[in-house]
Amino acid sequence: MLADLEAISTDPWDGTCFGCAGSERRIGAGYAHGHHYQVELGPGSTTLSRDGLALLSANLRGRFRRLCVDDARLSIELPAAGDFTIRHAFAAEDCRVSLDGASLPATLVEAMGSIAGQNWTSLRIPPSARAQQLGIVRGTGS
Repeated sequence: MLADLEAISTDPWDGTCFGCAGSERRIGAGYAHGHHYQVELGPGSTTLSRDGLALLSANLRGRFRRLCVDDARLSIELPAAGDFTIRHAFAAEDCRVSLDGASLPATLVEAMGSIAGQNWTSLRIPPSARAQQLGIVRGTGS
């Protein structure tokens, strides 16, 4: 149980969190807000699934905090890190992506197409010495 809590947990200070430092492969599971989440950690990767469907994947191993997902929005605090990429299957088309409240430039957003029946989008996250808040909003017409 402690290994699962290190991989994914909810606490009053940081909300729903997932991922951790290290290089060994791990899988953790937990429930948050009525949904089953699974986290797969690789030597340099973090993947999050919700209710059996892949939600996002990063080529970064770290602690992601304050995950909030509903039908229209996904937001998450990203770990401070160098340049990395997040792939998400939350909203492939007609969505607005922001980083710390400012729109992520279109040059950093790339539609990847369908992978395993889900449409994926790739986001390049610029380096930052501090945590950044990623927001994805569906159906904005932009």
